[in-house]
Amino acid sequence: MPPRLRSYRETSFWALPQELRLQVWEFIMETGAPYSGYASVSRGWQSFFERLTFKTLRLHQDDIPNFTKIVKGHRTSFVRHIWLRLELLGYDCPNCEEPESEAERKSNNQIFSVAVYRLFSILGEWEKGVTGGLEIELSAHSRSDWEHHFKELAYRSTEGATRPLPGSVRYHDPAHDGGIKRIIEALPNLEHFSYEPWAGGMFDREIKRWEYDHTYLASKLLQRKRSLKTVSIFQDFNRPLNGQCAARFPVGKWGPEFAELSVSLERMYGSFAVDAMDFFAYVDEHVSEEEKVRQTAFVCRSSRSEHA
Repeated sequence: MPPRLRSYRETSFWALPQELRLQVWEFIMETGAPYSGYASVSRGWQSFFERLTFKTLRLHQDDIPNFTKIVKGHRTSFVRHIWLRLELLGYDCPNCEEPESEAERKSNNQIFSVAVYRLFSILGEWEKGVTGGLEIELSAHSRSDWEHHFKELAYRSTEGATRPLPGSVRYHDPAHDGGIKRIIEALPNLEHFSYEPWAGGMFDREIKRWEYDHTYLASKLLQRKRSLKTVSIFQDFNRPLNGQCAARFPVGKWGPEFAELSVSLERMYGSFAVDAMDFFAYVDEHVSEEEKVRQTAFVCRSSRSEHA
């Protein structure tokens, strides 16, 4: 009896045991080569490598038109993290030492608001629950930042999105109350919120504005308490750069606002933004044992030396 001819599938990559196929793919992943070329080998390879390709996406505002053309259909289910890196206007010395002009402020606000609105509008069209949870990271920078040796920039947005969608959001830059309000309102199923502002070289009037911003932020997050599980606020500063201003942080008056916000949360972190003594003093007096947050992390002013 003549030997049976094997089909192409039996002699191909797919005839290998699943463990060996995974080892081949893991080897390819370790090389660091782009996945796009391997996705064109076959439908099976495409399915595997597209899950990796679209899992984490980093977008410039100019990428948004192509984003909606490429990431659609079944590919939307692969996306877990989108980082929108907004590029604002450039600036020259000595303009770097001056506040934004009215024209620059309007242009930067428009760049931020238009890009965020377009992205949220696209995500709002995705099938509900298709991603199983989406993390959205927003940050703003200028190419001119790399020409300076400091981090004193504080770009603020004024317009956000109105499309509702589930997910998480991180913030790297301070935002006007209008921008914060619109963005949070566009995330009705928000579960995790991370806010990472830079203190900068602040004068008294700017510190008052920041106190207002943080109080406003807490009030808006309170409206999302049914879905919210984690809040993380890290306020960065540099003592040599900020001088006496650094000693003004953390600002203790935020303790009551974030203590109230912590009720029914699973985790809350407030390093250098909320003083531990102020926070727990309010919690002990106003929050029941059943409502207390399960896990917290704060910095206490009295635990740090003046020379730390």
